[in-house]
Amino acid sequence: MERVKVSVIIPTRNRIEYLQRVLESLENQTVVPDEVIIVGDQDDVQTQEFIKNLLLEDLKYRVNFILTKNEGTAKKRNTGFEYSRGEVLVFLEDDVVLEEKYIENAIDLILNHGLDIVSGYTFDIVDLNSIYWLKWGDYVYILKNLDKKFINEIINELKNKYRERILLLGPTRKILLGQLLRKIKNFIKSLFLWESWRKGKILPSGYRSEYPDITKIEKNNRLYEVEWVQGGNFICKRKVFREFKFDENLEKFSKYALNEDLEWSARVIKKYKIYLSSKLKLMHLRAPSVRRLSSEQRLKALVISTHHIASINGNYIAHLWATTGLVLSRIPVLLISPKDGIKQIKVIIKALKDVYIVKLKIRNKEK
Repeated sequence: MERVKVSVIIPTRNRIEYLQRVLESLENQTVVPDEVIIVGDQDDVQTQEFIKNLLLEDLKYRVNFILTKNEGTAKKRNTGFEYSRGEVLVFLEDDVVLEEKYIENAIDLILNHGLDIVSGYTFDIVDLNSIYWLKWGDYVYILKNLDKKFINEIINELKNKYRERILLLGPTRKILLGQLLRKIKNFIKSLFLWESWRKGKILPSGYRSEYPDITKIEKNNRLYEVEWVQGGNFICKRKVFREFKFDENLEKFSKYALNEDLEWSARVIKKYKIYLSSKLKLMHLRAPSVRRLSSEQRLKALVISTHHIASINGNYIAHLWATTGLVLSRIPVLLISPKDGIKQIKVIIKALKDVYIVKLKIRNKEK
Protein backbone atom coordinates (compact mmCIF):
# COMPACT_ATOMS: atom_id res chain seq x y z
CA MET A 1 0.00 0.00 0.00
CA GLU A 2 1.21 3.48 -0.89
CA ARG A 3 2.03 5.36 2.28
CA VAL A 4 1.31 8.90 3.30
CA LYS A 5 1.93 10.50 6.68
CA VAL A 6 -1.04 10.16 9.01
CA SER A 7 -1.59 12.32 12.09
CA VAL A 8 -4.20 11.37 14.69
CA ILE A 9 -5.50 14.24 16.84
CA ILE A 10 -7.17 13.46 20.18
CA PRO A 11 -8.41 16.11 22.63
CA THR A 12 -8.64 14.78 26.18
CA ARG A 13 -9.24 15.70 29.79
CA ASN A 14 -8.91 13.44 32.82
CA ARG A 15 -10.14 10.22 31.18
CA ILE A 16 -7.03 8.06 31.39
CA GLU A 17 -8.84 4.72 31.36
CA TYR A 18 -10.53 5.56 28.07
CA LEU A 19 -7.52 7.30 26.54
CA GLN A 20 -5.47 4.18 27.17
CA ARG A 21 -7.96 2.10 25.21
CA VAL A 22 -7.96 4.32 22.13
CA LEU A 23 -4.15 4.34 22.15
CA GLU A 24 -4.09 0.54 22.37
CA SER A 25 -6.58 0.47 19.52
CA LEU A 26 -4.22 2.59 17.41
CA GLU A 27 -1.30 0.37 18.38
CA ASN A 28 -3.21 -2.67 17.06
CA GLN A 29 -4.01 -1.18 13.66
CA THR A 30 -3.00 -3.09 10.52
CA VAL A 31 -1.33 0.17 9.48
CA VAL A 32 -0.32 2.37 12.39
CA PRO A 33 -0.37 6.17 12.14
CA ASP A 34 2.88 8.11 12.02
CA GLU A 35 1.99 10.24 15.02
CA VAL A 36 -0.67 10.66 17.67
CA ILE A 37 -1.14 14.17 19.00
CA ILE A 38 -2.88 14.29 22.37
CA VAL A 39 -4.07 17.71 23.48
CA GLY A 40 -4.77 18.03 27.20
CA ASP A 41 -5.07 20.62 29.97
CA GLN A 42 -2.36 22.14 32.12
CA ASP A 43 -4.20 21.32 35.35
CA ASP A 44 -4.86 17.69 34.39
CA VAL A 45 -1.99 16.20 36.38
CA GLN A 46 -3.17 12.59 36.11
CA THR A 47 -3.13 12.60 32.32
CA GLN A 48 0.27 14.28 32.29
CA GLU A 49 1.67 11.52 34.52
CA PHE A 50 0.10 8.86 32.31
CA ILE A 51 1.63 10.35 29.16
CA LYS A 52 5.02 10.66 30.86
CA ASN A 53 5.00 6.91 31.55
CA LEU A 54 3.62 6.19 28.08
CA LEU A 55 6.56 7.93 26.43
CA LEU A 56 8.90 5.46 28.12
CA GLU A 57 7.28 2.58 26.24
CA ASP A 58 8.34 1.30 22.83
CA LEU A 59 5.38 2.50 20.79
CA LYS A 60 4.78 1.92 17.09
CA TYR A 61 3.93 5.58 16.56
CA ARG A 62 5.26 8.93 17.71
CA VAL A 63 3.33 10.61 20.56
CA ASN A 64 3.20 14.37 20.96
CA PHE A 65 1.47 15.64 24.10
CA ILE A 66 0.37 19.28 24.00
CA LEU A 67 -0.91 21.22 27.00
CA THR A 68 -3.49 24.02 26.75
CA LYS A 69 -4.99 26.38 29.31
CA ASN A 70 -8.15 24.33 29.90
CA GLU A 71 -9.47 25.02 26.42
CA GLY A 72 -12.50 23.43 24.79
CA THR A 73 -12.63 20.74 22.14
CA ALA A 74 -12.63 23.13 19.17
CA LYS A 75 -9.48 24.90 20.38
CA LYS A 76 -7.79 21.59 21.20
CA ARG A 77 -8.43 20.19 17.73
CA ASN A 78 -7.08 23.35 16.13
CA THR A 79 -4.03 23.22 18.39
CA GLY A 80 -3.46 19.58 17.50
CA PHE A 81 -3.47 20.49 13.82
CA GLU A 82 -0.84 23.18 14.35
CA TYR A 83 1.52 20.57 15.79
CA SER A 84 0.72 17.87 13.23
CA ARG A 85 2.86 16.82 10.27
CA GLY A 86 0.63 14.40 8.38
CA GLU A 87 -1.05 14.92 5.04
CA VAL A 88 -3.97 12.83 6.28
CA LEU A 89 -5.58 14.02 9.51
CA VAL A 90 -7.65 11.71 11.71
CA PHE A 91 -9.83 13.36 14.37
CA LEU A 92 -10.93 11.12 17.24
CA GLU A 93 -12.46 11.38 20.70
CA ASP A 94 -10.58 9.98 23.68
CA ASP A 95 -13.24 7.34 24.42
CA VAL A 96 -13.39 5.30 21.22
CA VAL A 97 -12.13 1.92 20.01
CA LEU A 98 -11.30 1.58 16.31
CA GLU A 99 -11.81 -1.34 14.00
CA GLU A 100 -8.34 -2.68 13.24
CA LYS A 101 -8.33 -1.51 9.60
CA TYR A 102 -9.45 2.04 10.34
CA ILE A 103 -6.14 3.76 9.49
CA GLU A 104 -5.49 1.47 6.52
CA ASN A 105 -8.93 2.28 5.12
CA ALA A 106 -8.45 5.99 5.83
CA ILE A 107 -5.34 6.05 3.65
CA ASP A 108 -7.15 4.10 0.93
CA LEU A 109 -10.12 6.50 0.89
CA ILE A 110 -7.87 9.55 0.60
CA LEU A 111 -5.29 8.20 -1.85
CA ASN A 112 -7.18 5.73 -4.02
CA HIS A 113 -10.67 7.22 -3.98
CA GLY A 114 -9.51 10.84 -4.15
CA LEU A 115 -11.77 11.99 -1.31
CA ASP A 116 -11.07 15.12 0.72
CA ILE A 117 -13.24 14.55 3.81
CA VAL A 118 -14.72 11.31 5.11
CA SER A 119 -16.76 10.81 8.25
CA GLY A 120 -16.68 7.38 9.86
CA TYR A 121 -19.53 5.22 11.12
CA THR A 122 -19.99 5.16 14.88
CA PHE A 123 -21.49 2.37 16.96
CA ASP A 124 -22.46 4.16 20.16
CA ILE A 125 -22.64 1.79 23.12
CA VAL A 126 -25.43 3.72 24.82
CA ASP A 127 -27.52 4.08 21.65
CA LEU A 128 -27.17 0.38 20.85
CA ASN A 129 -28.91 -0.46 24.11
CA SER A 130 -31.73 2.08 23.82
CA ILE A 131 -35.04 1.26 22.12
CA TYR A 132 -35.33 4.98 21.32
CA TRP A 133 -31.97 5.28 19.54
CA LEU A 134 -31.08 1.85 18.14
CA LYS A 135 -31.27 1.83 14.34
CA TRP A 136 -32.82 -1.20 12.70
CA GLY A 137 -29.99 -1.39 10.17
CA ASP A 138 -27.39 -1.45 12.93
CA TYR A 139 -29.29 -4.26 14.64
CA VAL A 140 -29.41 -6.33 11.43
CA TYR A 141 -25.76 -5.64 10.61
CA ILE A 142 -24.51 -6.65 14.05
CA LEU A 143 -26.48 -9.90 14.12
CA LYS A 144 -25.20 -10.82 10.65
CA ASN A 145 -21.59 -10.16 11.61
CA LEU A 146 -21.28 -11.70 15.05
CA ASP A 147 -18.31 -13.72 13.78
CA LYS A 148 -16.28 -10.56 13.11
CA LYS A 149 -13.75 -9.43 15.68
CA PHE A 150 -14.93 -5.82 15.87
CA ILE A 151 -18.59 -6.78 16.31
CA ASN A 152 -17.55 -9.20 19.04
CA GLU A 153 -15.79 -6.34 20.81
CA ILE A 154 -19.04 -4.36 20.69
CA ILE A 155 -21.05 -7.26 22.15
CA ASN A 156 -18.49 -7.80 24.91
CA GLU A 157 -18.55 -4.11 25.76
CA LEU A 158 -22.34 -4.21 25.99
CA LYS A 159 -22.14 -7.25 28.27
CA ASN A 160 -19.64 -5.50 30.53
CA LYS A 161 -21.77 -2.38 30.73
CA TYR A 162 -25.28 -3.79 30.85
CA ARG A 163 -24.78 -7.38 32.07
CA GLU A 164 -27.82 -9.41 31.02
CA ARG A 165 -29.91 -6.43 29.86
CA ILE A 166 -28.62 -6.30 26.28
CA LEU A 167 -31.25 -5.06 23.85
CA LEU A 168 -29.55 -6.53 20.77
CA LEU A 169 -29.73 -10.05 22.18
CA GLY A 170 -33.24 -9.71 23.59
CA PRO A 171 -36.67 -10.36 22.04
CA THR A 172 -37.21 -8.85 18.59
CA ARG A 173 -40.63 -7.47 19.56
CA LYS A 174 -38.98 -5.02 21.93
CA ILE A 175 -36.74 -3.74 19.14
CA LEU A 176 -39.69 -3.47 16.75
CA LEU A 177 -41.54 -1.41 19.35
CA GLY A 178 -38.48 0.82 19.57
CA GLN A 179 -38.47 1.31 15.80
CA LEU A 180 -42.10 2.43 15.93
CA LEU A 181 -41.27 4.89 18.71
CA ARG A 182 -38.31 6.16 16.68
CA LYS A 183 -40.52 6.81 13.66
CA ILE A 184 -43.01 8.73 15.79
CA LYS A 185 -40.23 10.70 17.47
CA ASN A 186 -38.56 11.54 14.15
CA PHE A 187 -41.89 12.60 12.64
CA ILE A 188 -42.45 15.06 15.49
CA LYS A 189 -38.87 16.30 15.21
CA SER A 190 -39.30 16.84 11.46
CA LEU A 191 -42.28 19.13 12.10
CA PHE A 192 -39.94 21.57 13.82
CA LEU A 193 -37.03 21.07 11.38
CA TRP A 194 -34.95 19.05 13.83
CA GLU A 195 -34.93 16.02 11.55
CA SER A 196 -35.55 15.07 7.92
CA TRP A 197 -36.12 11.97 5.80
CA ARG A 198 -33.08 13.12 3.80
CA LYS A 199 -30.24 11.57 5.76
CA GLY A 200 -26.98 13.25 6.70
CA LYS A 201 -28.12 16.78 5.83
CA ILE A 202 -27.61 20.15 7.51
CA LEU A 203 -31.11 21.54 7.89
CA PRO A 204 -32.10 25.20 7.31
CA SER A 205 -32.87 25.46 11.04
CA GLY A 206 -29.23 24.85 12.00
CA TYR A 207 -29.98 21.30 13.13
CA ARG A 208 -29.00 18.19 11.20
CA SER A 209 -30.66 14.97 10.11
CA GLU A 210 -29.20 11.71 11.37
CA TYR A 211 -26.93 9.52 9.27
CA PRO A 212 -28.38 6.59 7.32
CA ASP A 213 -27.87 3.24 9.00
CA ILE A 214 -24.93 1.09 8.03
CA THR A 215 -26.87 -1.30 5.77
CA LYS A 216 -27.77 1.57 3.42
CA ILE A 217 -24.14 2.68 3.23
CA GLU A 218 -22.97 -0.87 2.54
CA LYS A 219 -25.40 -1.11 -0.39
CA ASN A 220 -24.04 2.17 -1.77
CA ASN A 221 -20.48 0.90 -2.32
CA ARG A 222 -19.71 1.73 1.32
CA LEU A 223 -19.83 5.46 0.58
CA TYR A 224 -22.69 7.92 1.09
CA GLU A 225 -22.52 11.64 0.40
CA VAL A 226 -23.51 13.71 3.45
CA GLU A 227 -23.20 17.31 4.63
CA TRP A 228 -21.72 16.99 8.11
CA VAL A 229 -18.97 15.15 9.95
CA GLN A 230 -18.81 13.69 13.42
CA GLY A 231 -16.11 15.69 15.17
CA GLY A 232 -14.70 12.63 16.89
CA ASN A 233 -14.71 10.29 13.90
CA PHE A 234 -13.57 11.82 10.63
CA ILE A 235 -10.56 12.16 8.35
CA CYS A 236 -9.54 14.89 5.94
CA LYS A 237 -6.66 16.09 3.82
CA ARG A 238 -4.35 18.59 5.41
CA LYS A 239 -5.20 21.23 2.82
CA VAL A 240 -8.85 21.19 3.95
CA PHE A 241 -8.09 21.89 7.59
CA ARG A 242 -5.48 24.45 6.71
CA GLU A 243 -8.28 26.39 5.04
CA PHE A 244 -11.12 25.59 7.46
CA LYS A 245 -10.55 25.30 11.20
CA PHE A 246 -13.06 24.84 14.00
CA ASP A 247 -14.70 28.04 15.18
CA GLU A 248 -13.44 28.64 18.72
CA ASN A 249 -15.83 31.56 19.23
CA LEU A 250 -18.76 29.20 19.80
CA GLU A 251 -17.23 28.12 23.07
CA LYS A 252 -16.23 31.62 24.12
CA PHE A 253 -19.83 32.70 23.81
CA SER A 254 -21.75 29.84 25.41
CA LYS A 255 -18.92 28.29 27.49
CA TYR A 256 -19.59 24.99 25.73
CA ALA A 257 -18.82 24.23 22.08
CA LEU A 258 -21.97 22.39 21.09
CA ASN A 259 -22.25 21.51 17.38
CA GLU A 260 -18.79 22.84 16.51
CA ASP A 261 -18.42 19.97 14.04
CA LEU A 262 -21.74 20.84 12.40
CA GLU A 263 -20.76 24.51 12.11
CA TRP A 264 -17.41 23.48 10.59
CA SER A 265 -19.22 21.27 8.08
CA ALA A 266 -21.64 24.05 7.09
CA ARG A 267 -18.70 26.18 5.97
CA VAL A 268 -16.69 23.37 4.41
CA ILE A 269 -19.43 21.98 2.13
CA LYS A 270 -19.46 25.22 0.20
CA LYS A 271 -16.17 24.06 -1.31
CA TYR A 272 -15.64 20.35 -0.56
CA LYS A 273 -17.76 17.22 -0.60
CA ILE A 274 -18.16 15.14 2.55
CA TYR A 275 -18.70 11.39 2.47
CA LEU A 276 -19.78 8.89 5.10
CA SER A 277 -18.01 5.54 4.87
CA SER A 278 -18.66 2.23 6.58
CA LYS A 279 -14.98 1.44 6.04
CA LEU A 280 -14.18 3.73 8.96
CA LYS A 281 -15.88 2.06 11.90
CA LEU A 282 -15.38 2.69 15.57
CA MET A 283 -17.09 2.04 18.87
CA HIS A 284 -17.93 5.03 21.06
CA LEU A 285 -17.74 4.06 24.72
CA ARG A 286 -19.49 7.26 25.82
CA ALA A 287 -17.31 8.11 28.81
CA PRO A 288 -18.87 10.32 31.50
CA SER A 289 -18.34 13.96 30.60
CA VAL A 290 -15.86 15.87 32.73
CA ARG A 291 -18.01 18.95 32.15
CA ARG A 292 -21.23 18.51 34.08
CA LEU A 293 -23.59 20.66 32.07
CA SER A 294 -27.01 21.48 33.40
CA SER A 295 -30.06 21.27 31.16
CA GLU A 296 -30.11 25.06 31.06
CA GLN A 297 -26.48 25.31 29.91
CA ARG A 298 -27.07 22.76 27.17
CA LEU A 299 -30.24 24.51 25.98
CA LYS A 300 -28.43 27.83 25.78
CA ALA A 301 -25.56 26.29 23.82
CA LEU A 302 -28.05 24.57 21.49
CA VAL A 303 -29.96 27.76 20.66
CA ILE A 304 -26.78 29.75 20.07
CA SER A 305 -24.94 27.13 18.01
CA THR A 306 -27.91 26.30 15.78
CA HIS A 307 -28.51 30.02 15.20
CA HIS A 308 -24.89 30.40 14.15
CA ILE A 309 -25.18 27.48 11.72
CA ALA A 310 -28.51 28.68 10.29
CA SER A 311 -27.12 32.19 9.83
CA ILE A 312 -24.40 30.90 7.49
CA ASN A 313 -27.11 30.67 4.83
CA GLY A 314 -29.42 33.32 6.31
CA ASN A 315 -32.10 30.87 7.46
CA TYR A 316 -33.35 32.86 10.46
CA ILE A 317 -37.05 32.02 10.11
CA ALA A 318 -36.30 28.30 10.05
CA HIS A 319 -34.22 28.67 13.20
CA LEU A 320 -36.97 30.62 14.96
CA TRP A 321 -39.46 27.89 14.09
CA ALA A 322 -37.13 25.17 15.40
CA THR A 323 -36.61 27.13 18.61
CA THR A 324 -40.38 27.46 19.00
CA GLY A 325 -40.47 23.68 18.97
CA LEU A 326 -37.74 23.66 21.60
CA VAL A 327 -39.93 25.81 23.86
CA LEU A 328 -42.93 23.52 23.30
CA SER A 329 -40.78 20.50 24.12
CA ARG A 330 -40.42 21.90 27.65
CA ILE A 331 -44.14 21.33 28.34
CA PRO A 332 -43.56 17.84 29.84
CA VAL A 333 -40.91 19.37 32.12
CA LEU A 334 -43.41 22.07 33.14
CA LEU A 335 -45.95 19.42 34.09
CA ILE A 336 -43.47 17.41 36.15
CA SER A 337 -41.54 20.29 37.67
CA PRO A 338 -43.00 23.77 36.95
CA LYS A 339 -40.00 25.52 38.48
CA ASP A 340 -37.49 23.71 36.23
CA GLY A 341 -39.72 24.09 33.17
CA ILE A 342 -40.07 27.85 33.61
CA LYS A 343 -36.34 28.17 34.21
CA GLN A 344 -35.52 26.30 31.00
CA ILE A 345 -37.97 28.34 28.92
CA LYS A 346 -36.44 31.54 30.28
CA VAL A 347 -32.99 30.30 29.23
CA ILE A 348 -34.22 29.64 25.68
CA ILE A 349 -35.86 33.08 25.43
CA LYS A 350 -32.77 34.78 26.86
CA ALA A 351 -30.56 33.00 24.31
CA LEU A 352 -32.90 34.13 21.52
CA LYS A 353 -32.65 37.72 22.73
CA ASP A 354 -28.88 37.44 22.72
CA VAL A 355 -28.68 36.27 19.11
CA TYR A 356 -31.53 38.25 17.57
CA ILE A 357 -32.43 41.36 19.55
CA VAL A 358 -29.14 42.30 21.16
CA LYS A 359 -27.41 41.32 17.88
CA LEU A 360 -24.51 39.57 19.53
CA LYS A 361 -22.29 38.07 16.88
CA ILE A 362 -20.55 34.88 17.94
CA ARG A 363 -17.82 35.12 15.35
CA ASN A 364 -16.72 38.55 16.53
CA LYS A 365 -17.23 37.95 20.24
CA GLU A 366 -14.22 39.03 22.27
CA LYS A 367 -12.87 37.05 25.17
